[in-house]
Amino acid sequence: MLTLLEDLNVSRNQLDHIPQDISRLKALTCLDFSSNNLSDISQIGTLFNLKKINFRCNNITRIPVEISGLIELVDIDLSFNKIKEIPKQLSSLYTLKFLNLSFNEIEKFPEEICGAAAIVADDDGNEYTPGIFALRELRLRDNLLSSMPTDIYNLVELRILDVQQNRLQSLPEPGFCYLSHLKKLLIAGNQLTCIPDEICQVSSLDILSISHNHITELP
Repeated sequence: MLTLLEDLNVSRNQLDHIPQDISRLKALTCLDFSSNNLSDISQIGTLFNLKKINFRCNNITRIPVEISGLIELVDIDLSFNKIKEIPKQLSSLYTLKFLNLSFNEIEKFPEEICGAAAIVADDDGNEYTPGIFALRELRLRDNLLSSMPTDIYNLVELRILDVQQNRLQSLPEPGFCYLSHLKKLLIAGNQLTCIPDEICQVSSLDILSISHNHITELP
């Protein structure tokens, strides 16, 4: 068995399942199963050294809660699947920096991921608030979102927020001023009638895309 294997790329094949024996590859840090025919990825739930997973372009309908135990994850790409729901348990992935869930069927973004959950205690009794506070890129383009949680502004490390081509009718406010590192705000192709005045206070912005909405006045 390839017990020292750290990087496994089996992209662009015709795999319809992940072998159970993959759980023996404990040294894996990067796993790429993109462009296959997978519907279930729960088999990776014991690969605790994973830092990057790529399952874009498959037939995945659910994100298994087992992934929430992979606390070393930095980069998740599950775009171009058939995912309908984001489990709130992903809030435990406190080192995650890149999350791409574009081109799915997601209707709601859990507020728990933004740190809205109650304070909890770890195994040593230390209290903390779950949330993906290290997140730098959040890509949710082409889903079915009608709103975003107000607590999205707790993700103060965000550099890119992409929610283009959804069903957003408004953006939560106040709070934009807290996203002091935000460089790209991509909200084109929604049903917005206005944008918050606070966007003008985000001096770090270098790309703002608001085309194809119903905006009648700029701040």
